[in-house]
Amino acid sequence: MKTTNKILILLLSIFLITGCKCNKDVMEEGIAYGIVYENYVGKASVKTVNGKITTITIDEAYLPTTWAKLKTTDQTDGVVSANGSTYPEYVKVDEEILKITTTETDGSETVKITWSNSKISDLAEYLKMESNAKWYYEALKNNKAYPCDSTGKKLDLELVQAKYFKSEGGYWDKWAPNIEELCKGMVKNEFKEEPTMTEDSKVKFGDIVTSSTIASYKEYYNLAKKAYNKIPK
Repeated sequence: MKTTNKILILLLSIFLITGCKCNKDVMEEGIAYGIVYENYVGKASVKTVNGKITTITIDEAYLPTTWAKLKTTDQTDGVVSANGSTYPEYVKVDEEILKITTTETDGSETVKITWSNSKISDLAEYLKMESNAKWYYEALKNNKAYPCDSTGKKLDLELVQAKYFKSEGGYWDKWAPNIEELCKGMVKNEFKEEPTMTEDSKVKFGDIVTSSTIASYKEYYNLAKKAYNKIPK
């Protein structure tokens, strides 16, 4: 009898343990990086629980042409003037030292600004590859970007905004709430329908109308969908 009881207890324990494992929620996350709205490096994160989308977040990193803009207007060594602003001649991103160059373009009052080195001929073009966009975004996230001299030594220069990401401010003050509403719409729709714009300029997904009026909604949608498609189905 005692032996039978022991066997029953053992079987019950095994059932409870395996049962807990079977009922455990499966949480997944897909992440995608890429250029959005021409001059920003976007990151989209899509989280699911048991296959159902629960959260979508999007943020964008500025290029050096924004975050490295200097407060000084003095034309000193190591400072370059372009399009009415001043910049350090060099910036460092992770381990890459990038030099600014300006190029005049026909028929334009502004010059093209390029950040480059022997490996990266044009940072903006380089970041169009997702692995490079990830490298850049995460370097900024870890504060591994700053003005420097030609050797990579950090320079103590005062920046106009000293912010790397749109979520930190320094951009359109309605950007964050618009992105949040757009993401809520994508969560509800679960990428079943492509987004369109209503007559009063609101983004909608089929019958789901959001309060977001952000013009580049398709780019954000495509980046978020790319992240979602990385989640095992």
